[in-house]
Amino acid sequence: MEAAVTGLVLGIAAIALCAIPCCGCYIGLLPAVLGVIFSAVGLASGRGRGVAVAGLILSTLALIWSAIWLLVLWGAFALGQAAARCVAHGHPL
Repeated sequence: MEAAVTGLVLGIAAIALCAIPCCGCYIGLLPAVLGVIFSAVGLASGRGRGVAVAGLILSTLALIWSAIWLLVLWGAFALGQAAARCVAHGHPL
């Protein structure tokens, strides 16, 4: 039961941290991964099954949210670099 509750708490923390713009995807990654691990251990133990499932869902959503934010940030960075190269070579945007 303790692992399931820990997974739920980490899942809630990961969702809250992922909501921080720009840096939340990095900060929320560790609690999301740990939340998945603890929730899986809680599911395997058999006690606190509902709590473990809730923690697993929240942690997985935080991982997906972090991945989306990382893709958006990396894409914006790559687009900015490409625009800077165009301007440096005298090409109009």
